[in-house]
Amino acid sequence: DHEAGSLVENNFTAGTYQALVDEIKKMQEIEFGENENGTYEKYPSGLLICRQTVSVGMSEETGALFRSDAQVWEFPHEFISSDISVTFTTRVANRWGGTTGAINTDRVPYRIYGTTNTGEYPVILSAIGRWK
Repeated sequence: DHEAGSLVENNFTAGTYQALVDEIKKMQEIEFGENENGTYEKYPSGLLICRQTVSVGMSEETGALFRSDAQVWEFPHEFISSDISVTFTTRVANRWGGTTGAINTDRVPYRIYGTTNTGEYPVILSAIGRWK
């Protein structure tokens, strides 16, 4: 039986016990941030998730497909290494995205592709890696 009182009896003061509880709470806190490059979530484990929603049109014809101009997403928070997973979620059928170069700790080059050229549509950019 380990009640709070027994912890105090085992050389824990009430202040030490409360400091330990406060430290455990801090370890569970998620930091959220936002800037002109999107939003980010920093988890105590070191996980970092960045997101941004952009509108991208496809003006360049390449064979039977269309593609956007070259784009670069500068992450809203820098990662500690280039071991980053990046995804592109398009909000209409027959469109997809892909990286067009090396993923760096602070940015990724990309294009959006599709089978039709019908205006600009939202694309959700997501990146997952580590901040520590």
